[in-house]
Amino acid sequence: MEKETIEGAVTARVYELGYLLVPTLAEEKVRDAAQKIKDTLSQFGATLLSEDSPISIDLAYTMAKTIENKKEKFDEAYFGWIKFEVLPEGLASIKNWCDNEVDIIRFIIIKTVRENTVSSKRSLAKDSTKKKQPVLVEETEASKQVIDEKVIDEQIEELVTPK
Repeated sequence: MEKETIEGAVTARVYELGYLLVPTLAEEKVRDAAQKIKDTLSQFGATLLSEDSPISIDLAYTMAKTIENKKEKFDEAYFGWIKFEVLPEGLASIKNWCDNEVDIIRFIIIKTVRENTVSSKRSLAKDSTKKKQPVLVEETEASKQVIDEKVIDEQIEELVTPK
């Protein structure tokens, strides 16, 4: 793994951990499982930057995980994520822990940036302070014609009738 250095010192990098928790957890246990993940990250020297609490989602496809020597299949899970900063050496320990954690179906760790990259819902909304300008449409000869229903019916009949 490539190391970022400043005058020979290894610096911490920013990562994001996305995880899926088993859906068999009770609501209060989901919060406990998320807290356990955060505590474990801190234990391995990570500094937590931001997070989103796990929410129940339907999975795009069935996922399987072996739990207590039995293969369990899941069609839904609790999805959450945590952005953290850690030295590159601590990342291997975090990955190993996630691999062995029984409540995590699947996870992904990606290298990211410190800045908030989540777009807020507010920025997607239309700006209500701007007034819409009226659009001028030129009238053409075709738009001035009166549509005769009888003519349209005849044209449709010609198109539909086999020749």
